[in-house]
Amino acid sequence: MSHVHMAERQFFNETRVPGLDRPAISAGAGFRFAHDGPLRENAVPKLGEHTDEVLRDLGFDTASIDEMRRTGTT
Repeated sequence: MSHVHMAERQFFNETRVPGLDRPAISAGAGFRFAHDGPLRENAVPKLGEHTDEVLRDLGFDTASIDEMRRTGTT
């Protein structure tokens, strides 16, 4: 993040994330247009917000997800 070129191009973005005590830093797009560029229009998801959805997509059922949560795996 200290590289001059990346700073000038505003490559890194700071975003407030609910549940974190400091801003999260994320990388922007690898390009910018002369007049503007891709911007983040939505807030980033909360930590763990999509955990169940991702685990279901990976084939885990509700009972397995509940067990992972109970044992601290998720």
